[in-house]
Amino acid sequence: MTSEHRSVKELLAENEQLRVRLKNAEETLRTMGNSEAGMFTVSGEYLFKESQRVASIGSYKIDFITGKWETSEIMDTIFGIDRNYPRGVHEWLDIVHPADRDMMSRYLREDVIADQKPFEKEYRIIRKNDGETRWVHGLGETKYDGSGTLLSLIGTVQDITERKLAEMALQESRRDLDHAQEVGSIGSWRLNVRSNVLTWSNENYRIFGIPTGSPLTYESFLSTIHPDDRYYVETQWNAALRGEPYDIEHRLLVDGEIRWVREKAYLEFENDGSLIGGFGITQDITKRKVAEEELLKAHAELEQRISERTKELEAAVDTLQVEISERRKAEENLEKSAAVIEDLYNLAPCGYHSLDKDGMFVRMNDTELQWLGYTREELVGKMKFTDILTPSSRKIFVDSFPKLKESGQVFNLRHEFICKDGTILPVLLNASAVTDANGAYLMSRASVFDMTELTRAEQALHIETAERLRAMEDLREKDQLLISQSRQAAMGEMIGNIAHQWRQPLNTLGLYTQRLGAFYGTPEFNKELIDTSIAKSMEIIKHMSKTIDDFRDYFKPEKEKTCFCVTEAINSTLSLLEGSFQHPKINIELVEKAHPVINGYQNEFSQVFLNILNNARDAIIEREIDDGMVVITICSKGGGAVVTVADNAGGIPKEIITKVFDPYFTTKGPQIGTGIGLFMSKTIIEKNMGGSLTVRNTERGAEFRIEVGNGDRN
Repeated sequence: MTSEHRSVKELLAENEQLRVRLKNAEETLRTMGNSEAGMFTVSGEYLFKESQRVASIGSYKIDFITGKWETSEIMDTIFGIDRNYPRGVHEWLDIVHPADRDMMSRYLREDVIADQKPFEKEYRIIRKNDGETRWVHGLGETKYDGSGTLLSLIGTVQDITERKLAEMALQESRRDLDHAQEVGSIGSWRLNVRSNVLTWSNENYRIFGIPTGSPLTYESFLSTIHPDDRYYVETQWNAALRGEPYDIEHRLLVDGEIRWVREKAYLEFENDGSLIGGFGITQDITKRKVAEEELLKAHAELEQRISERTKELEAAVDTLQVEISERRKAEENLEKSAAVIEDLYNLAPCGYHSLDKDGMFVRMNDTELQWLGYTREELVGKMKFTDILTPSSRKIFVDSFPKLKESGQVFNLRHEFICKDGTILPVLLNASAVTDANGAYLMSRASVFDMTELTRAEQALHIETAERLRAMEDLREKDQLLISQSRQAAMGEMIGNIAHQWRQPLNTLGLYTQRLGAFYGTPEFNKELIDTSIAKSMEIIKHMSKTIDDFRDYFKPEKEKTCFCVTEAINSTLSLLEGSFQHPKINIELVEKAHPVINGYQNEFSQVFLNILNNARDAIIEREIDDGMVVITICSKGGGAVVTVADNAGGIPKEIITKVFDPYFTTKGPQIGTGIGLFMSKTIIEKNMGGSLTVRNTERGAEFRIEVGNGDRN
């Protein structure tokens, strides 16, 4: 068997295992659905454990009365959504792959809801968190009230991507094999006595003239053989069952047409001589036989006229010798193919072995023997699996071997082998059980992978990760120090902004106080006047108090990222700057094309925005622009946010525009600027929030652009 054929066999076994797991999941779902409260009334912990128990299958419930869609954590993981994702049929359809969306909508509407059929469908989804396309298998049971109104749909969803890819690879492999057999006119068959299964390739069906997929019996096989050859074929097959070679040529009678075939079989027997199974090929040699018969006829004619046709006879003999030579070569190639199959098993890059019910080695390929340093005579039939395991791995085997016998498979077991020279070999093991017709365990088939390099890589990666984390923490502390310095500088400017904002309210409060004094002792000094003055004064005081709260929150340190609305953060910052943009009058235009929400440090983001606005204001004042203007534009991009701040102060000189983000670079002089504002702004946006901060000159002035992705919202 080639490595490709072996992969096909493993894929078929894996598909069968997945179907068993799906069947178990469906039975569990139906049991839970028939209970009084249903599967979604149990606790979250129970749901999680049950989902884990039934082969990691996610579960859901759709209540069609309330429109509510409930899902398990495993289903959320499969769909790539979190608990905040809206729950509804339309939201589910939004996750379905666009190419399958109409089909699934029609299936749910017509087959499930209208025809009241159980939900069972394989379809594709596009995961919301990473955009990856996955295949899933959905199962569901509908529930109706007495009037036939649909109440709910309860079901499971399993990620079957690997199975679907395996099925597609298997189908492609089968197509290639069928095409190769069709081109070569060579069919194949396989017999499994234990499972009583006989399978034919498509070409084998064609050669025998039997419709593809028809039930196969020994009698139907004999019925296609030419009546004159049946006794010969039956005699040779019975001899093969006694261990003799089976390599014969005979005729078939297909729809009145005679065909010649060559059949060759490789049969496998138990130690007691009973048949286990076999593999064989059927080659259509009709053309060759016709040529041979014509050659023999020509040879007979040549013998009658040998005296006058000597040269023609010699040519015919030469042709016959070529045919014989080609036939011998074909036989040699077939024998070599059988040897290649055995070589592929022994020389595979991974190890293979089999254990009996007591854990004794009954088979092992050359690769694994070389790893361990044993000969086949030293190990097979003489040593148990536990003899080559470390104590910790022995405990894993003692726990997993009964599970293998019971469930028929185990996956991804990490073991440590003790080689003959005492060295330790880390491996990864997958195994399946071979059973008899009654399901009793016979032996295991295990594939073993050398994990030495992977183990070293994991250790190196662990060390490197720890070092990177330490380096990142050091950089974070340095960034926080610079941010603190920048924040202290910004606090000075903010206090000035608050002074601007409080000047007018304080003047107004003074007027209300003077008004009370002026009217005191006059008829106008009454309760209405006092209540009005107090209400207006309290409104002003409340506004001034809110300014203090905003100022305090603005400089509150943040340790963790949070989700915040960019538009709200910008409006909050603008409210703090209101006073400083009034004298001189600088117009601020806010263009809100979207209201993006991002994950990051809101206060640090606001400080970056504040620093850019202050720089624009200072440039307008310094250059004495009469109609000062700052245009702020907010839009979204790829789930993130883009904010631009453009002024009309004439722009940044081209000889220094590439330096404005350098640390301690300033154009304001040492008494006014520290030179860390734009440097820290770029650090906050690009390092702390994973975005970008850039600047360019427009026709009227400078334009700063802040671009931040949506970040990790888990």
